[in-house]
Amino acid sequence: MSLLIKQFMGEEFDITKYDTLYPEGSIRDTRYDKGTFVKYGWAFIGDMKEDDPLLDNGGIKADQNSNEEDIADIAYDYEINGWVARSLPPTFGTDGKWRDGRYRIIAAIRKGQQWIPYALYNFEDTETPTKDMITEGLRANPGEPGHRNEMEDFVAGGVKSIEEGELIREEGAIMDFLMTSGIALRYSNNGGMWTRIVNMIIERTANKGSLPLIKSRDDVLAWLALCSDIPSNFVLYKASGGTAPGKFWLDQVLSNVTNPPPVVLWCDAYTPEKSSAFVESFRVDCKKIYKQTYGLINQELKSMGGKAAMQLTRSTELPFKILGVYPNLKRGSQPSLHKQHVLCDVDQYISDGSSISAALKIVA
Repeated sequence: MSLLIKQFMGEEFDITKYDTLYPEGSIRDTRYDKGTFVKYGWAFIGDMKEDDPLLDNGGIKADQNSNEEDIADIAYDYEINGWVARSLPPTFGTDGKWRDGRYRIIAAIRKGQQWIPYALYNFEDTETPTKDMITEGLRANPGEPGHRNEMEDFVAGGVKSIEEGELIREEGAIMDFLMTSGIALRYSNNGGMWTRIVNMIIERTANKGSLPLIKSRDDVLAWLALCSDIPSNFVLYKASGGTAPGKFWLDQVLSNVTNPPPVVLWCDAYTPEKSSAFVESFRVDCKKIYKQTYGLINQELKSMGGKAAMQLTRSTELPFKILGVYPNLKRGSQPSLHKQHVLCDVDQYISDGSSISAALKIVA
């Protein structure tokens, strides 16, 4: 088969179609501020997995590849329509890094495809490579099917750039970063939206390690598969506030009264403080539900047997074991625990993410 024509979802696609749709002088030449278009081509993805390090999107998209709904939608679109040139194809740099189109690539891998169209760009070498890569990634704003930039994407990009020492933590510099990243193409400034984003970035970078590692459930399960001290009957559960503890109690505890499975918690909140609060509230709420369950049973026994009725005494411990938390915070020993595939203790996770503990660490 020609180098220009490959099969995608069983149908042939000619890569030269992009030369007609996006010729010289089109958006292909203005899409990136510091990237020069080289050519269109086909990239081999037959040996890649969904969690391939080359697809790590940390600091460029807030969810860092974790938007399962978007990926599933793209995969379904492939199934129905094949490859459609609605927009420029995913961007690959001459430095060997994917710059845009990760969701489309992951969806193609999921559908078992061997090749995917790409646009090759040469990006300038600068003294702020992380910030520039984030800026260019946000500017790209891929079309459909894809994932449009959200407010949290701009916030996460600013936080990452400051943490890398490539962006000054000052209102004017951060606003320049947002403008260069194409904020005006995504959001109007009605109601001071841009200033609010600037303030969020400043607030989240008050302490070090402000950008958690956010991964999908499948990514966390893949990480857990490499842990050596976790029983095989564990369940992975997201601590996300709201009704999460009640749902866990109903689905896992009441359904397995004699032997509830041990649980591993994980978070995909955008700040350490929220992550800490979610894990803490999960445990607190479970204890509350546990107490309420015994209270309900004892009230029922009392209504049947009167004041002399037997009353059950609950244990001070929860009827299930929390094995630990996926160490996704860039604080304390969690980066090391993550590399070693060791869970973080619940109390330690709560402490690491707490704004109070972080303040105390800075004073110390």
